[in-house]
Amino acid sequence: MVPLSEFAETVGIVILPLLFIAGLVALVLSAIALLLPPESGFIRLGYGSFALLLAVEMAWIGLYALGPDTYYSSGVSRWEHADRWGKTPIVVAAMAISAATVFGLLINTVSPRARLRLLAMPAAALACVMLLTAWFFLTAGH
Repeated sequence: MVPLSEFAETVGIVILPLLFIAGLVALVLSAIALLLPPESGFIRLGYGSFALLLAVEMAWIGLYALGPDTYYSSGVSRWEHADRWGKTPIVVAAMAISAATVFGLLINTVSPRARLRLLAMPAAALACVMLLTAWFFLTAGH
């Protein structure tokens, strides 16, 4: 059985481009949201889909952070490596912003008249950028 942290490293080649593409799609959907009524099922489905996507990507970042940093031979995790460089607050902030975005997207999914609907997709795009930033700081710095 493959440990979850190794699995996270293996699927990273799929997750990272997906995260980038998702950010671009979120920006396009934010423009479309301006043209459609708030009750539109298409937009509400988009909110739910992005909430699920961001939740999966947040779980992936968490598993990736727990994995061993291959630069060190002593079993140092990526989280410990980021902590040595003082970058863990950035990773925590990225995760917190993403979690808040997931919560906001879920509210927009279930509420047909959510007031912040025009901010939802730009926030999803920002969350994608933040998760890419978290990955960068967990990986870089050698």
